[in-house]
Amino acid sequence: MPEPGLNDSLQTSSEQQHCSDSEKCNYGNHTNDVSQTQPVEPLSLPCYQPLATPNFKWGNLDGQQFCDLIYEAYHQVVHWQINLFPVPSGSPGKAFVSELARLFEAYADASALESVGIAAAMVAPHLLLQKPHKKSKYKDNVAYLKRRLESWKEGDLQSIT
Repeated sequence: MPEPGLNDSLQTSSEQQHCSDSEKCNYGNHTNDVSQTQPVEPLSLPCYQPLATPNFKWGNLDGQQFCDLIYEAYHQVVHWQINLFPVPSGSPGKAFVSELARLFEAYADASALESVGIAAAMVAPHLLLQKPHKKSKYKDNVAYLKRRLESWKEGDLQSIT
């Protein structure tokens, strides 16, 4: 049987989504002065900044449509058996690595892509580096990566999955 009051604090912490502007967070403060830090309620989350709304264009799609496609693709690829080819050298490999770096940077810099940056970076290798068949050759892999990168940049994820 749960302790009295436990459900009350859980409900309070789930209702509190982020700090108000008037409330200042001290969790990142590295001072040893205990009087400046706020007490942390049990079972509550620390203050955080909410993610940016997806106000961007990805190829022919608006941000929300792309987010929906990425999350749908994510729920598909998590069940796939890993069958990826190594990142090729040359311009297709550099373009792939640049795209991953762009997605991670978008999340880190709190840009409009931050709401989907990490999910897109986790889905991209599965969609872009998937072997076309079991015994595919290096040349085939490079051609598939080029075509898939073009589709990725246009936002045509259905043709890749």
